[in-house]
Amino acid sequence: MLIHVSIGWMLIFAAAGCSQPVASRTAPPPPPAPESMKTVEAPAEVAAAPAAPTTGNSFVVGGPAGTITNLLGINQGPAPVGRGTADLTTLYQERGITTIRTHDYKGAFDLTDDNFKATDSVLAHIGAGGFSPYLRLGNSYGAGATMASKEELSKGMLDMLTHVQAGTDKARPVQYVELWNEPDNKEFWTQGEDAYIAMYIEAAKAIRAKHPKVKIGGPALTPAGALTDRGRGFVERFLAAVKAAGAPLDFITWHMYSNDPAVYAAAAKTYRDASEKAGFGDLEQHVTEWNTAFKAEGGTPDGGPRPGGKGGEAGKRGDGQGKRGDGEGRRGDGQGKRGGGPGAGGGADAELPADVAARLADKHDTQVRIGARASALTTAEWIAMQVSGVDQAYFYRGPDPAPYPSSFYGMFYNDGRPKPAGLAALLWKRMVDHPTRISLSGPATGPIWALAGRSPSGETTVLLANATAEPVVWDMPCPVGSVLPVQTTRLRAPAEALEVGTQPDCSGTLDAWEVRSLSWIGGA
Repeated sequence: MLIHVSIGWMLIFAAAGCSQPVASRTAPPPPPAPESMKTVEAPAEVAAAPAAPTTGNSFVVGGPAGTITNLLGINQGPAPVGRGTADLTTLYQERGITTIRTHDYKGAFDLTDDNFKATDSVLAHIGAGGFSPYLRLGNSYGAGATMASKEELSKGMLDMLTHVQAGTDKARPVQYVELWNEPDNKEFWTQGEDAYIAMYIEAAKAIRAKHPKVKIGGPALTPAGALTDRGRGFVERFLAAVKAAGAPLDFITWHMYSNDPAVYAAAAKTYRDASEKAGFGDLEQHVTEWNTAFKAEGGTPDGGPRPGGKGGEAGKRGDGQGKRGDGEGRRGDGQGKRGGGPGAGGGADAELPADVAARLADKHDTQVRIGARASALTTAEWIAMQVSGVDQAYFYRGPDPAPYPSSFYGMFYNDGRPKPAGLAALLWKRMVDHPTRISLSGPATGPIWALAGRSPSGETTVLLANATAEPVVWDMPCPVGSVLPVQTTRLRAPAEALEVGTQPDCSGTLDAWEVRSLSWIGGA
């Protein structure tokens, strides 16, 4: 079955005078790929026959409409995080990652790191790679709140910030601190909502007094913060109390794990509405953890909270992640010293060892992390955050900690091979390198998620993601004056490599779960 989408493009440029597309000129070849980026030559595509326009599925590209936001942050890394894991410095740099959220290192940057030894080791690696730390103040998964009072917690966070700031490259100082992680998850916080709010107020005031230039935010709730009544109530109480106490709140943070890109847009609106209602105006929104979602016990297949559930209980976080069990310093993943990682890179039906597949079958659809669905869904979600006004986003997480962790959170396998999302991230960077966002009117949600941008040199790039299991045909008249053929980069099943090639015009077919980048020069 093909889904037909007519994309009627109308590019509005400052210059005029060309009445026909210039097909006789040849576009320059795309720049060489980084050595670590596996690419193959894409087969030539025959332009699809024009499809009849479908009402509601036409897109029109207009003129400049703001800036494409650098949503290329990541959690953890680049230093190896476990036995046999790879250094990800070069891989991060190739993907335009400049900021690393310092969370879940299991010691480093935790309040339990009394002598800062673990923190200093990881911080040195972050600095050596030219990255800046986005400082999560609190503890890693499973540590809970180890200090009893808000005063002790406040002092511990202030001491950590002061120490990290002193050890950070002066050209890349700590600019953002996030006070705690998922206080609605008992793996991180056991003292209740009111205690967290009181702690935030105490710590935020203390930090502002000593570090007035550092921006302060929270509360970094699980997806339940936007998806459940209880979570939304927590957000409202938090905002009201902080406002009443006159404590600083420079940005609001939240987490999302879902397989529906529209959920990201809805969550951004929920937090924006809550911030404005509380009198903070349109606060910066930072999504400090995001990824696709597994089906988990007590959760829905798309990673939403269990209907009627509390969403914030340990093991039922409201994001469909269950108890994680990702092998990080506790029980491991049951694989002992096995190595290698799944298959050769993870495709539409990427294979796992039989025992691993059997262990995960009842709880997890691993293809949303290691198959072509992963690249299509994460790209659509990245686009959804762009169009929803999210200011910063941090993919959870960079490395897998072991060959077959049951959560498969990483953008990279433990040996450094990119998963489909890791390949897609190269296309996200390409959009950031075309920072002038071009307006795109049309359907807000699928079947094609699209984003258009233009580089300082005048090259236009469009990123398309088909987040469905059916092929999608689209038609698009090339902008007048464009240099043909159109340069393309495709990521499709088995999602093991980017396919670099050309197509004769701006029409084509997106395969199921395909991501494609189209680039052309001229037309302006």
